[in-house]
Amino acid sequence: MSRAVDFSTDALPLRPALAERWRRWWFAPEWPDNLGLCRLLFFGLLLAFYLPVSHVGWGSVPASFRNPIWLFERLHLPILSDSALGVCVVAWKVALALSCVGLLTRVGTAVAFALGFYLIGVPYNFGKTDHMTAIVVWTMLILALSRCGDAWSLDALIRRRRGALAAAPPSGEYRWPVRAVWVVMATIFFAAGMAKVIQGGPAWVFSDHMAISLVQRYYDVNAPPPLDWGLRVARHPWLARGMAAGSVALELAAPLALFSRRLRRVVPWMLLAMQVGIGLLMDVWFTRFMIVYLFWVPWDRVVPRSRGRN
Repeated sequence: MSRAVDFSTDALPLRPALAERWRRWWFAPEWPDNLGLCRLLFFGLLLAFYLPVSHVGWGSVPASFRNPIWLFERLHLPILSDSALGVCVVAWKVALALSCVGLLTRVGTAVAFALGFYLIGVPYNFGKTDHMTAIVVWTMLILALSRCGDAWSLDALIRRRRGALAAAPPSGEYRWPVRAVWVVMATIFFAAGMAKVIQGGPAWVFSDHMAISLVQRYYDVNAPPPLDWGLRVARHPWLARGMAAGSVALELAAPLALFSRRLRRVVPWMLLAMQVGIGLLMDVWFTRFMIVYLFWVPWDRVVPRSRGRN
């Protein structure tokens, strides 16, 4: 007679210690201040960037120029008229402001994500491509699903003034959103590194690709870099190849920052320095992407007395 197999959770060969560490990595209790400050700074900087930006005009581009991205195609999202886009732009910026100050935070963050997803995605239906906005959309979604308004918000202040709610106690609800943003950023960098390895192979590092790119960007009449350091690097093949190798290695190492506290203090800021270097040498600025680095800062330690300031 065959022996029955027990597929219960206790019988699975999963080490309890590893499972507990995984759970704590995501949901160990934390005070709400770090998440609240991340929300305030993220939406505030995002509003500052997009305040002078208008998406009005895309609605009048002829339909023959449209090449819908798969999300817009699958969700059957139309390109609205310019007047409708103007209303969406105003509503989005109001939602960003509400999310920043934490007033009607649940509604504000949800609307900020929904309208941000649409408005940021509109230009991509006309051939626009870059690597800067996907992480912003993911971060807005994560914050919309979180309790990021429980600290450093007008909502928390109003509730406490009315005596309806005491200061929020530590909870895993304030930890997982920050960790989720870390995972998104590490995944993006790792995917970029793997793309270079798979598609470019050794030639991406050992060829003159980096040197040629630096020279081309310097002589780009539309957006020349602010410094001539790129030309100086291009004159030394070993230096240009070293930069190429270093960028790939750093991108592939990004996930290590998720699991090592020591690397967490170094790797994200090396990645930020790399992006700043790209801006200085090639005039390609990851401004919106750089906003998300604020989630790596332990704000509850930088501002230790924040718990009493909601």
